[in-house]
Amino acid sequence: RILEYYSELCAAGPGRGYFPEPTISILVVKPQSVKRATALFQHLGFKIVTGTRYLGGRIGDEAACKEWIAEKVAGWTRGIRALAVMA
Repeated sequence: RILEYYSELCAAGPGRGYFPEPTISILVVKPQSVKRATALFQHLGFKIVTGTRYLGGRIGDEAACKEWIAEKVAGWTRGIRALAVMA
């Protein structure tokens, strides 16, 4: 179904000022769907991942999201400790 939606988007998008560019697009899939997504979309140029940054956050694989949050919290902790030393 996703290929159908993508085909419709390619047909209707330009008339509305939207020009799909799969070579700069990221397709986020579940880990168990990577092989199937690669078979279906790689020839179009999509980057296929299980998680990625999105609007200042992260979407996709829950484990990767938790790791990303842990890194952010560690950075904030270092910053607060450095500020406390200066105070």
